[in-house]
Amino acid sequence: MIARKSALYITIQLLNGIIGFIGLKFIALYMQPWEYGVVAFAFGFVTLFSIFGDLAFGSAHIKRISEGKDLEKCVSTYAVIKITLTGLLASITILSIAIWRYVFGRGFETPLHEQAIYLLLAYYVLYNLSQVFTITFNAKKEIAKVQIPTLLFTLTRVFITIFVAYFGLGILALAYTYILGEIIC
Repeated sequence: MIARKSALYITIQLLNGIIGFIGLKFIALYMQPWEYGVVAFAFGFVTLFSIFGDLAFGSAHIKRISEGKDLEKCVSTYAVIKITLTGLLASITILSIAIWRYVFGRGFETPLHEQAIYLLLAYYVLYNLSQVFTITFNAKKEIAKVQIPTLLFTLTRVFITIFVAYFGLGILALAYTYILGEIIC
């Protein structure tokens, strides 16, 4: 049983990598490098604060469920914690932008940088909230319930990315692909 779950996990991760590479190829062909750079900067900026979105409570949740604790109590407790931590992640990210702009008197290279940060912050909020389900499925060793949506997210996002890149819809549309992929899946 574990071997089949491991094979599924490896296969899905390999497919995600290949599909992601195809999306990057379209970005490289149809968009300017600086456009993708803005989205990558925004993604990296929000990722700096992503640690506040979990603080190892996901591991604790897996441990509790694996120990056979009451599933409903574990999930509801973890959901409340995850919502609180997601709010903390968003607050710290927005606060850091405010400090950077108003306390240090600095700005971003273009307004698109800041707008892309807010879009990717919205993606991270959705992603962190969806972790309540994926971490619970991982804890219950229901690997397919985690990996299949992951593959669908990648397929959806790359399809939208190819559309955005091919038609030259710009930086913000490229950042929206993460949000749309998360919403659809």
